[in-house]
Amino acid sequence: MIELLSLNLCNYHNFDKRKPRIINFIKELEPDIVVLQEVRDDSRYNAKGDNQAEQINRHLNYPHITFAETMDINLVKGTPDEQERTEGLAVLSKMPILETKKRNLRKHPDDKFTRAIMHVRLMSNKPIDILNVHFSPGIQFAKLHLKETIELSKAWGIKPIIVGDFNIPNPEIIRELAPNYTISADVKKYLSYIPRENAKKDKVYNTEACTLDYILIPKNYEFEYFDCVDKDLSDHSVLIAGILG
Repeated sequence: MIELLSLNLCNYHNFDKRKPRIINFIKELEPDIVVLQEVRDDSRYNAKGDNQAEQINRHLNYPHITFAETMDINLVKGTPDEQERTEGLAVLSKMPILETKKRNLRKHPDDKFTRAIMHVRLMSNKPIDILNVHFSPGIQFAKLHLKETIELSKAWGIKPIIVGDFNIPNPEIIRELAPNYTISADVKKYLSYIPRENAKKDKVYNTEACTLDYILIPKNYEFEYFDCVDKDLSDHSVLIAGILG
């Protein structure tokens, strides 16, 4: 069994206060794999390359860590003269990382964000493929990104565990697009996006609590357990799973 934890870090919003809670929570659980989304490398807050995953791992000491940049924040916001800041995906692992690759997803009209998926191959008693994802907000974009992700998996000849922030509040959409997967929402009903009191009014889904984060496992795996826990670590709850396969 592998134990996996996933969390959208909510970039640097109140990170000084949240970081100790995140570190202590992960230390308490000691999962084999930590999968993180919305990880910032922001020169206003950290030295170049010392992204949030690196900062967290200095206290966790996972032997293997990898990061993939997915978005130039200044390009998205139209602020090219501001200090350099990028966003990406990260994986921390107790198991050796055999390979990491990033694949940019298609940028669709009217989508201001750039997105990518992060493929990480780990070695346990056999190779394990994981896709770390953070799709664009807006169901029309997120659906297209999930469809493209499934197609890329087939093209690469892999049956990966797909985990992250899908930005799809209806699990039925995921069941339709990924029929060969068991999704975490099949195991337990949960809300993974919990807006805080200071959430911006224009934030996706009108700041209503909903389910945006999932773990998808191919049929040759099964969930030993799954939980979604709100410990006020982020505006997203933590997903925790034990996976057999």
